[in-house]
Amino acid sequence: MFKGKQYQILANAIPAKDYIYSSYKRNKVREELYLQDEFVVGLVARFSVQKNHKFLLDIFYELLKINLNSKLLLVGDGDLRPKIEEQIDYLNIKDKVILTGVRTDISDLLQAMDVFVMPSLYEGLPLSIVEAQASGLPCYISDKVPIECKKLI
Repeated sequence: MFKGKQYQILANAIPAKDYIYSSYKRNKVREELYLQDEFVVGLVARFSVQKNHKFLLDIFYELLKINLNSKLLLVGDGDLRPKIEEQIDYLNIKDKVILTGVRTDISDLLQAMDVFVMPSLYEGLPLSIVEAQASGLPCYISDKVPIECKKLI
């Protein structure tokens, strides 16, 4: 495929050392986001039908019935953000959801999370799962996410 052209093989799509757990980073990001001892559920994804934010909000709403001391951290942006904000208002959980928009410090934001949830309707190989796993986060992912993302314990 690259005959006669210069190329480089990358063994890993992410700089793994950036995702190593750090209590300093965790505390710093949690302070920035006004998180104390909350249980933080997170997702890094564009706001689109594919990523299934609506279902994640339903899941989180049910989690709040069990653990009121929880927060949902949604990192990203997209066309469906206004609809997601409407659902947040409808569920009356605005004080429990943090919408960060697009950020460049994903490795740090992952440190603030306790679990990563990706309820996608379909996926290729989502980089955010690779990043979350590299951060050591427990990942709850849809059965529509490729088998390569499923970490065996």
